[in-house]
Amino acid sequence: MLEPRPLVAMIHAVPSGARIAQETFARDFPEARVWNVLDDRLLDDASAAGGLTDALRRRMLRLIGHVMDGGAQALLLTCSSYGEVVDTARTLWEVPVLKSDEAMFKAALAGPYRRIAVVASAAPASRRPSPNSTHSSRRCGPTAPSTSSPR
Repeated sequence: MLEPRPLVAMIHAVPSGARIAQETFARDFPEARVWNVLDDRLLDDASAAGGLTDALRRRMLRLIGHVMDGGAQALLLTCSSYGEVVDTARTLWEVPVLKSDEAMFKAALAGPYRRIAVVASAAPASRRPSPNSTHSSRRCGPTAPSTSSPR
C-alpha cells in the first residue's frame, strides 16, 4: 500500500513569500502536498497597528485552526512577523507548527558567532525573541545594528 503524501499547510502574509516557499517545497520536499493560505492584509495590518495586536493574533490563530481542521499534518508560517503566534499554536495543536526563521536562529545561536545582526523588513519581525519563545534570548546581545563577522 502506498503511503499518502503528507499535507503541509503554509500561511502567507505576502504573495512573494508564497512563491518562494512553494518553489522551495517543490525542490526540497516534492513528496509533500502543499496547501497555501494567503491573507495579503496580515503584514499591512500589523505595520499599520505598529505590531501585533490581540485581534491580529486571534486572526492568525483562526487561519491556523482552518488548516488544522482541513487535515494539515504540518504548518509553516512564512511571515516572521507572526512567528510569536506559533508558540501559542503549539500549545493548542499537536501537529508540528514552524516559524519561517526558526531553523536559521537555532543555527546562528549554535554557531561560532559572538554577535549576530538581524535585518528585517517589518518591525514585528525585528523584535527580540521573548523568553518564552523557542529562540534563546539569553544569547542575544544588544539590539543595535552590527556588522560583526564570525570570531
